[in-house]
Amino acid sequence: MESPKEKFSVKEIVITKRPQYLRLETLNPLGQPLFFIVTDGKELSLFSPSENKFYRGIASRKNVSLFFHVNLGLEEMVSIILGKVPLIDYDAEHAECQMEADFYMLELSTKDKKLTQILKVNLSDQKVVESETYKQGEGLILTAQYKRYEKIGGISFPREITVTLPRDETRVKINYKEIELLSEIDPDQFRLIPPQGVEVLPLE
Repeated sequence: MESPKEKFSVKEIVITKRPQYLRLETLNPLGQPLFFIVTDGKELSLFSPSENKFYRGIASRKNVSLFFHVNLGLEEMVSIILGKVPLIDYDAEHAECQMEADFYMLELSTKDKKLTQILKVNLSDQKVVESETYKQGEGLILTAQYKRYEKIGGISFPREITVTLPRDETRVKINYKEIELLSEIDPDQFRLIPPQGVEVLPLE
């Protein structure tokens, strides 16, 4: 993750499910959990074992941005983590497609034309390699790039995803080491209960 204020890399265990379920376990160099961030789309919880503190609040965009270091909504974030493209609420009548070299360039727009999304799709395998989202009056607000697709459980999944937020001068790069696609996930994975004796604090 890179921004004007910080630059760091972490190892994470990620469990996620559409539309807004997400669990992150940040590991230290020895593979032990440093802290947990969990949300079911309604409540957001963070537990730091080293500080013996538990934070809890609503899963608002502000709180999500605070702990995930990117100004994205939960649904956008989950889609990207799952190797999918978060699509704008486009109007089919404003969809256009052109061919450029080895790619399709698909342009989508909302009905009011305030948002435009351009998808770069590989001609040979029909996989999206890049998505750019523009906002009227602000220009480019989000870029997502997808690389190193591999077949996992019969599904093509990108092992490398890079997200850029130009307005925030922030770039997040995800490199997957191991991927497991689950048919079912226990809902309790997306709920975090404060351990006994831990200080519980509200998220402001």
